Amino acid sequence: MKSFRFLIAIALIGTLLTYSGCGKDSTPGPSEQDKQLTLLAKPWKATSVTLDGAVPTVPAPANYTYVGNFIFDATNTKVTAGQTNFTYITSGGPLGSKTPWPKSGSFTFGTDFATTLTRDDGFVVSYSVSATRLQMTFNTGGKTPPFTGYDGRTANVSGNWVFEFALK
Repeated sequence: MKSFRFLIAIALIGTLLTYSGCGKDSTPGPSEQDKQLTLLAKPWKATSVTLDGAVPTVPAPANYTYVGNFIFDATNTKVTAGQTNFTYITSGGPLGSKTPWPKSGSFTFGTDFATTLTRDDGFVVSYSVSATRLQMTFNTGGKTPPFTGYDGRTANVSGNWVFEFALK
């Protein structure tokens, strides 16, 4: 009986020693910034756009429709470890009107990389992103000289913009 107890004790100690030697994987996973960049580096299609709380409009015949047409695409960014910036292109913006988006540009992460980006034209963009949704909010007002937008004919694009996107 004593030898049976001794064998069980040895087996338990051996099992404990075997499993206690298994450590965590020493390969570090992606950083939180890398995870954010991976989420952003996709093609996004506008599902809702507002300027100062309303759908942006200009006089006819301009087509100022963003929803379903405007694409924010950062898939040309190759995500690498420690990267803090990425490039993007836009397409399908309003026809014949100004837009607050250049056709292409770049972002860098802000102080809080999980919620702010800075465009290469100086605009600070608040954002939230998940695997299927992206929201970007920024204010184009307060520039000297006043911000007049990119492309197309003159139209006021100054104010608080909110862009909601879904995966394309």
